[in-house]
Amino acid sequence: MISWFTQVIFQSLSPQTRLHRLRLREVRRYGDQILEGGSRHADSTAFLAWAARYHGSNHRLCSACRHERWLKPLKCPVIRLDTTHHSVEGLMSQLMTLLNP
Repeated sequence: MISWFTQVIFQSLSPQTRLHRLRLREVRRYGDQILEGGSRHADSTAFLAWAARYHGSNHRLCSACRHERWLKPLKCPVIRLDTTHHSVEGLMSQLMTLLNP
């Protein structure tokens, strides 16, 4: 299946922004349940700790290093979008230019 890829889009953002968005998502999903004493506090805390290790070097985790290793042997172009400094509109414009040269 991977051999069928014509292009791969790899989106990344800063660790701080990523974790902030994950925390906000946890609050939206579970509300007060993630607060200390809440029924989802331990699960939410464990999830956010796991997610914070993404930029570490443990290849067994879902990690940036593991994703880079997966991307490296691809024969097709890899389009990298860094959402740290670009708006959604800017990224879409960049992507459309790269997809339709």
